[in-house]
Amino acid sequence: MRKILNNIYCIFFFFFWGAVVFAGPVVPVPASPVPPPPGLPIGDGFLVLFVVGLSFGFYKIYISMKKKKRSI
Repeated sequence: MRKILNNIYCIFFFFFWGAVVFAGPVVPVPASPVPPPPGLPIGDGFLVLFVVGLSFGFYKIYISMKKKKRSI
């Protein structure tokens, strides 16, 4: 009987909790909307960043393989 009452209480709570949330006050629209910031290009540093990332990846693979050979 207690389990049934708990289920009823839970259902009651969730139904009315949703009604309270949806019945909240409407947020007014800002008076003067701020324009979004301009999109900035990545620039020339993209190629350098890619090369550094690629070389770091190869370095980590090399160190991992070196440790594997050493542990045998």
